[in-house]
Amino acid sequence: MLSLIGSSLLHPSKRAQLLERANAKLGAKLASIDALYIHFVNPASEQANAVLADAILAGNAANSAQTVLFVLPRPGSISPWSSKATDIARMCTLKEHIDRIERGIAYVLQPAASATLDAADIAHVHDLLHDRMTQFISAVPPTADALFHKAKPAPLTHVDLLGADGTSDRSVAKQRLIDANERLGLALANDEIDYLVNSEHCRHKIFNADWTIDGNSMPNTLFGMIRNTHKLHPEHTISAYSDNAAVIEGYKEPMPFLAKVETHNHPTAVSPYPGAATGSGGEIRDEGDGRQPWEEDFGKPSHISSAYDIMIDGPLGSSAFNNEFGRPGLSGFWRTWSERVPIDDNSTEVRGYHKPIMLAGGLGNVRPKNALKSKITPDAAIIVLGGPGMLIGLGGGAASSMASGSSSRAALDFASGQVGQGNPIQSIHDVGAGGISNALPELVHDAGLGARFEIRDELVVTDRLLGGTPIHLPMPILFGKPPKIARQAQSSQPLRVPFDSTLTSYLPNIKDDPNFLITIGDRSITGLVVRDQMVGPYQVPVADVAVTRTSYGFDESVTGEAVASGERTPLALISAAASARMAVAESLTNIVASSIESLERIKLSANWMCAASHSDEGARLYEAVQAIGLDLCPKLGLAIPVGKDSMSMKMAWESPELRTDVDDTVLLFVDLAGGKQRLGGSCLAQVFRQLGHEAPDVEDAAVLKAFFEACYTLKQLRVQKRDEGSLVLAYHDRSDGGLITAVLEMCFAGHCGAEIFVDALDAELKDPVAALFNEELGAVMQVKSGDVKAVSAVLTAAGVPSHNLHVIGRVTPDSQEIKVVARSQSLLSSTRATLQKAWAETSFRMQSLRDNPETAATEYSLITDEATSAAALRYDLTYNPREDVWVPRWLRPLGCTTQGRHPAMAACGGFSFGDVLGAGSGWAKSILLNPSVKAQFVDFFQNRSDTFALGVCNGCQLLSQLGVAGLIPEAENWPLFKANESGRFEGRLSTVEITKTGGAQSIFWPTWRARCCPPSSLTVRTCLVPQRWRLEAIKAKNQVAMQYVDQRYPINPNGSPEHELGPAEAYAKGDKGWQGKGPWFRMFENARKWVASQK
Repeated sequence: MLSLIGSSLLHPSKRAQLLERANAKLGAKLASIDALYIHFVNPASEQANAVLADAILAGNAANSAQTVLFVLPRPGSISPWSSKATDIARMCTLKEHIDRIERGIAYVLQPAASATLDAADIAHVHDLLHDRMTQFISAVPPTADALFHKAKPAPLTHVDLLGADGTSDRSVAKQRLIDANERLGLALANDEIDYLVNSEHCRHKIFNADWTIDGNSMPNTLFGMIRNTHKLHPEHTISAYSDNAAVIEGYKEPMPFLAKVETHNHPTAVSPYPGAATGSGGEIRDEGDGRQPWEEDFGKPSHISSAYDIMIDGPLGSSAFNNEFGRPGLSGFWRTWSERVPIDDNSTEVRGYHKPIMLAGGLGNVRPKNALKSKITPDAAIIVLGGPGMLIGLGGGAASSMASGSSSRAALDFASGQVGQGNPIQSIHDVGAGGISNALPELVHDAGLGARFEIRDELVVTDRLLGGTPIHLPMPILFGKPPKIARQAQSSQPLRVPFDSTLTSYLPNIKDDPNFLITIGDRSITGLVVRDQMVGPYQVPVADVAVTRTSYGFDESVTGEAVASGERTPLALISAAASARMAVAESLTNIVASSIESLERIKLSANWMCAASHSDEGARLYEAVQAIGLDLCPKLGLAIPVGKDSMSMKMAWESPELRTDVDDTVLLFVDLAGGKQRLGGSCLAQVFRQLGHEAPDVEDAAVLKAFFEACYTLKQLRVQKRDEGSLVLAYHDRSDGGLITAVLEMCFAGHCGAEIFVDALDAELKDPVAALFNEELGAVMQVKSGDVKAVSAVLTAAGVPSHNLHVIGRVTPDSQEIKVVARSQSLLSSTRATLQKAWAETSFRMQSLRDNPETAATEYSLITDEATSAAALRYDLTYNPREDVWVPRWLRPLGCTTQGRHPAMAACGGFSFGDVLGAGSGWAKSILLNPSVKAQFVDFFQNRSDTFALGVCNGCQLLSQLGVAGLIPEAENWPLFKANESGRFEGRLSTVEITKTGGAQSIFWPTWRARCCPPSSLTVRTCLVPQRWRLEAIKAKNQVAMQYVDQRYPINPNGSPEHELGPAEAYAKGDKGWQGKGPWFRMFENARKWVASQK
């Protein structure tokens, strides 16, 4: 085995943070701590050492006072990094020399003067250094056998329920299964043990159970009530309930789309980064859980990650997987809740997200001919594609079906990884919970077949290596009609204390800026993104809805998809029915910010999390499903064709940005709650550690439907001879945090002030706190004062009562002051910057802990740096979000030369190898070390004068490395790409300037002298020129075509020296000044002209 020692993997700021956390556990015993990557190569030939000798770095041996800890993949596993690195080596013609490459980390701990580290000290810092689910830690270097051991196949393990004496005593058999359950980590629940079927995670037994509540037999199953919505309103749904995703008709274009939501709660609780990563992969944004300062620390099981670790690592894992697979993260939410609530006058219980919810949902397009699965024909081959099986499902799907907390299952929990997905032939099925033991039978069952996987009604599994038939079962045992669970539940009325809203002087930080969850993910990939979370030139994360285009184009491409979320989980502790109805309604008041002509076009994914066996939770679950399955959704004409259940939870107006370029505007509030101002389950109540006794609810489904229809009408109206066009200038729904939070977020996005009149809502001023902070249904619109009557007329004509409409304030574009006034008396007077800093503080602190604290502090300071931030962040071009311009269809116009050879090469973005072996390095080495491929690139770049290349994202890194290697003429001094100054992937929208000298040298911008605005995923690495003279050489040759307009983070989001960006990734939003074609499209027009000039 070859060992290749790499460089330090820790940014200096992260090294300091890790040292601080370690010393907090050890009492300042450490002087320093560092980490180095170590690459291990399992050679496939005797010549491998010689071939790879130039790659081996000597490294420095640790001195006797230092402690070195090796962090390695779990024994018997193959890391995703290893798979990618080995593939790269094979593409670099090293297949005959390298069998497999693996990577580990060496942590070097240097004790402080006169301090020593013993075994107990080392054990105290283990959890800071490795992930127990995917790694193990050792004080000795690994051996080749430990890393690359290939175990021999073993026979199937049997549990003999009868015993040697042949007894058929049921109690004895059950005890044997209970013992095997503990010994083998089967994680069968008690009722599953009774009749030996799969876990609830796979079979949805609770949703198909017969229910008896309070002694009364219920007429419907939970799944039956969900199916009722599709039965009543199947319009525009192609496939429902028959597969892992629903298939929905496209709008005005023959392009159906898929809708899917996945949860990965249990693995995320155990190991947040890989747990959330495979959650995103299972769906192919994340949401985590944490504890806020006002929440009590109730402790946690030793094998469950802390709220801090989940909030730090969960989003990173999810976004990393999305980034690697080219999936933009465009929407989402995060909520924390952990509180002690009363049961009666004498007792309380803890409710909250002790077990986190990791929710990942998304859309995808599918060609019409592939919208429905084909039948599998007899004798078809079944192929499993993916990594090694390991302990899939037993440690994930089944383990999650057990109640968290027992120490006996801790080791099982750390085997909860998930690997592998199916391969499409005639049919496709994912391998998830339960592993292939669940996926393969489901696959053939969908076709009405059996398998040998063999005869028509049997599942036969043979072992060609060891012989025998380990499994021979009739298919009905797995899928037919297993005994239904008969669920018994009792409802209860626990004590709920009214929230005291008589507090007189506060504006608490009741809702947080989610910025730290967003900028770590790519949000422009695909070129079809119209609206992500960020709003306006100041990029404030307050969007209500995510919107994507159906296809590329301009005026001819005006359709797309919209996604929004709704969740009101704390309300379920007061009223489960209200919680479900409000979740549906909130999703509608969010998605209405897009443009949808009919409610029947909207399809819901309902996701249920419940500790169904705890107390009265089963009755509450039934109440919630019934409320929307039989009542609200049928009234609204909505269907629920897809969803997910986890029953083991025990443990636009294109944006809300206020327009400041329009004079005399007011805030029109549409109250969809009929004047109700209930505070139960609100963020305000949570801050003061209360719950309340009355939950907000959907008062009238007909009014909600009328509001939706009116919004579509308003969206279609255009005012002639006016720049602003629409009657409604900005929109934001009232939800988390209440009306005051909605207005403040609009002010943050627009960088302006506002004046709010409380007495417009509560003329008698009985309860101004409730008026401002209740989270009933409603929405705020910015309209010109002269348009209020017209907007009101549209709303009332649709069926929204006129007494539900209130002008609650006015926008003050020339002021940063926020005022809340009642009867001419000031209830609050502050500034936009002061309140925004309070709102953004959580995000700032999380970024400081997770990333580089210096860059986090710089970004936070820009909130109050009004003059410079405005100059740096505002667009020089007039911004019009309705005329966004995205990737054009440019390949065909570029065409080919008369010689039949392409004049252009685009090295596109993406993370096919996840930056394994360096940013773009693997890609570059696969060219440089492959003689035939390298010859084609030499011909393209050196032997022809009619060619050009564009590198985007990893493609930019590829071209840079090819240039430094001498393959591209005049590029030997190009910069390399290293980790960003923040230490994280950066998905930012930032202003760049086309330079007067370098821009003129580029075929993309021959005549530009202006600033333009690239997309959110600007660059993923720092442009690093190793020596100063190289930077001067680049500048001397006028090769700097673009620059960030400011050196400060995040205006310069990656830390490039002298804010150089280079001629890469110019991608811009168009505006009406560009006549519908923004800088990105103009780039390719210019390139096309250049190609024509070469003929």
